[in-house]
Amino acid sequence: MSISLQSVTSSPVTVSVSADGQAASTLVQSFVTAANTVLQSISTDTAYNETTNTAGTLNGDFQLQGLAQQILAVVGQAIGTSTAADAGTAGSAAGLSVDAKTGQIDFDTTTFATDFENSPSAVTQRSPSRAASRPHLARRPVTVMSASSTPATTPPQAATASS
Repeated sequence: MSISLQSVTSSPVTVSVSADGQAASTLVQSFVTAANTVLQSISTDTAYNETTNTAGTLNGDFQLQGLAQQILAVVGQAIGTSTAADAGTAGSAAGLSVDAKTGQIDFDTTTFATDFENSPSAVTQRSPSRAASRPHLARRPVTVMSASSTPATTPPQAATASS
């Protein structure tokens, strides 16, 4: 938000603030695009093609597959608990949904912008960024695999500084 003061006055001044659905939609679209890029890379690199008997370079890397599940879980949690559910669309909230076939996140910018302008609090109360930053999720220890493939538990404080 920016405010430009144009003149000095002794009269009362009214400042109005409103939700900008288009700007919020652009930010969420950036998140969805980045998440889908990561999800597609993980899918490609961990895949196994039964027709050609060819494994992706990181096939069998369960940590990457776990990361993909965590990304989808954050979005799924935001969708599942949102009070801005799309009319008639199961598993979708404020234009955000997960395609079970492709494992990608779908986003309808128009639906989101409209829902956000109509009820910003219903949309933002369960946005993916808020779901990811919930205190009960942040307290969980993070398991990191070292070069020797021995799991080492990292305290949440150290994990949040690098994530």
